[in-house]
Amino acid sequence: DFELNTFSTSSPPRTFQELRKFKDSFFFVHGDNHELLSLAQLADNKIVVNDLVHLPLDNLPEGRVLRVSDAKESEEIYISYSGQDTKIYFINSVGSIFCSVQAGGYVGFPLVAGENKNEPKKIVVHNAKNMLLVLSENSEGEVLLDWQKEVHGSPSGYDSYQGRMMPLIGDLNGDNKNEILVKSKKNELLILGFDGNDLKQFEFPGEPIFWSYGSFIVENLINLYVSYSLGTVSSQSTILNYNSSDPEKNWILSIGNGVPAIYDLDDDGLDDIVMRDLFEHRSVKGSTGEDIFPITSWAGYHMPTVIENEVGHAPQILWSGGNYSLVLEQIDGKQQWWKPFMANRSPAGVADVNGDDKFEVGGYTVGQLYNWPEFYPVDGPNNEFVCYDLNSGEMLWKHFIGSPISGVITADIDNDELPEFIFGTADGRLIALNGDSDDEKRVAFEKKFPASLGTPIIVDLDGKGSVQIIVGCADGNLYSLKPN
Repeated sequence: DFELNTFSTSSPPRTFQELRKFKDSFFFVHGDNHELLSLAQLADNKIVVNDLVHLPLDNLPEGRVLRVSDAKESEEIYISYSGQDTKIYFINSVGSIFCSVQAGGYVGFPLVAGENKNEPKKIVVHNAKNMLLVLSENSEGEVLLDWQKEVHGSPSGYDSYQGRMMPLIGDLNGDNKNEILVKSKKNELLILGFDGNDLKQFEFPGEPIFWSYGSFIVENLINLYVSYSLGTVSSQSTILNYNSSDPEKNWILSIGNGVPAIYDLDDDGLDDIVMRDLFEHRSVKGSTGEDIFPITSWAGYHMPTVIENEVGHAPQILWSGGNYSLVLEQIDGKQQWWKPFMANRSPAGVADVNGDDKFEVGGYTVGQLYNWPEFYPVDGPNNEFVCYDLNSGEMLWKHFIGSPISGVITADIDNDELPEFIFGTADGRLIALNGDSDDEKRVAFEKKFPASLGTPIIVDLDGKGSVQIIVGCADGNLYSLKPN
């Protein structure tokens, strides 16, 4: 038993808080296009559903309802709606938009690649209007729009940090050229050439959420891996060939709501898949969909990073970006160490940042920490970036950040021959931390921007060694910085 309106879910039907004038009731959005706002009310031991507002979707950008509010001294209800154009719209009880406010910009998450190794690299990025943009830099340093194409949705926030619904670039059809894989419709993926032409589309029973590629069936023959949603937490995974548009011809597994890592786990020359499904950690044979190693379970919606730590040693799997824990497992799933951790979905970075010929892992944690699986609060770092020795799990240092961060990348951007941890923050800073345990030497640079930043990337657009850092900002721009 529970009181109605005391819970909410992020997937349709979306429920809302109890309002003063609507006791024992809850609101939810439904319909073919989620255009109806309805009231479900308990009366005389029956649930009565009444449609209240038809949302004016023809006059709204793609987005979602945030809240339903009631006004003092009035019977009116008001709906706030968040659009992908970065505005919040306010809608009255007859379905009319009576005002909107600018509420912060869309943060673009760029990818960089060329059609082949000899071609100049392009910047591939979504904008807030469901358009995929392909940009290039000319010899004068100007950024030009090569082409754009309407796609389905624009990746944002922590989903993008973990790769959810992000474009994929690679040689997907074996022609020695890179292609771009995007979500073109709700249940459809589309392969594009670097000229913007459609090459191949694939339809699925549900909405694709993660996709990658590897040689799962035959060595050096590329297959796609796709997971797609069938409900709030239900999902399925499959592989398919470029020349087949029917995923039913390959194995289907009822897991896959987490980002995959592709790696030959059993050393048979074929790629396999490491993935998360809710709290379960799975290692799946790419050719059959069968589990290779026993299933492990640990709290937090992690993403896996397969690490080749030492030559001749079996790889390890770091599970980062999830809440409640940071976990290192051996390739067979045996746990090497775990730490109480609240990463807020921001994946950690891995590199030898202090020159000791061993890997370190760096990530951000914020909020109360908890023991697991016996659940109780514990002390630990808070609002800090923490660096651990990868093999032992020993904390080497921590650094106060004071703001949520993006995903973490590693690169040497100060020419000291050691990589730094680099990330953006929600309060608009681009920060690079080196691996020195000395507080005074830790910040390689920190630069302030007008608004929240996404995950940066390190690129050499012209292939001549001119390195840039490119990062998306919530003021609507991509920024390029050249380290000095």
